[in-house]
Amino acid sequence: IACVEFSGYLFFGAALQISQKIQKHMIKFGATEVVLDFEKVVTLDSTSAKAIGALVMSLQMLRVKIVFSAVGPKHKQMYRLLMKNGALPMEEEEEKDESRLIVDCLDEALCLCEGRLLQNASRAKSSPCADSIAGQIGQYLRSFVAPLPYQPDDSRFAPADVLELLQGIALRMESRLVDADTPIFAEGDPCNEVFLVLAGSANLEGSAKSRKGKQGTTKIVRKYCPGSLIGVLPFQVNAVHTSNCRAGPSGCTVAVLSRTTLLEMEVECPSQASLVHRVFLRHISHLMQIAFTPEVMLFSPAGHVDREVSDISDVEPAQA
Repeated sequence: IACVEFSGYLFFGAALQISQKIQKHMIKFGATEVVLDFEKVVTLDSTSAKAIGALVMSLQMLRVKIVFSAVGPKHKQMYRLLMKNGALPMEEEEEKDESRLIVDCLDEALCLCEGRLLQNASRAKSSPCADSIAGQIGQYLRSFVAPLPYQPDDSRFAPADVLELLQGIALRMESRLVDADTPIFAEGDPCNEVFLVLAGSANLEGSAKSRKGKQGTTKIVRKYCPGSLIGVLPFQVNAVHTSNCRAGPSGCTVAVLSRTTLLEMEVECPSQASLVHRVFLRHISHLMQIAFTPEVMLFSPAGHVDREVSDISDVEPAQA
């Protein structure tokens, strides 16, 4: 739980600076609940209310739950400005969605957050913890920005806050469970998502051609293990997928990065977006190396050595 106690006069410059620091600390410490307490605020103007509204939107993108404390009566200026700039939830929203709530005092806000965390902890006994999933995603992504074998392992090849940035990226990605033999994407689907395999396996399908060059039976042209990225090149160059990709016989869990999320990242945190593109570039470089060096062995982030790949079969048929 992160508790932010505003005080004094809130104007645009101060509110913007505070907002940036709050976002950085949310990512760094992995807070899932934040209390914004206004009990000691004397007054705020419309520009600071707008900055707080932007902060709230950013925290929601990180799936952080927000509790507002002591924002005053509805007819007062502070409440009206925060509501007008999208910081506070509408009454109907508050009833349906508990990600933004308003309470009277700081003690009530902290009790509410503690109760939710205890409830989530009891649920976590029977389901994977979100923090552990985010940590797994970050660990796999880290392998794509690590120095190459012939490069010295020093800070020149990665920003000092790379772990913090990767954690932020991981928190933005959606975890998705795919049943056995169910499509992760199908031919004709829009190329708007990139997938990172967290558990299980997945298969990229292609059509085997007959001797006369006609389309034949479907065959598996690429197998993906945990730590593998799927769909990076189509995401960059194609409008729709030209083949099918299915979960393996035991199903799989994937972390999903959508195009919408990446565009939001480019606006809200360019450093995270830059790191994502660096991951994509390293992955595509691996594909090119496979294509032009037939005997190369591709090391996946999970430490698996793929000795069967001898062409660019990781790319969908139309792109190869």
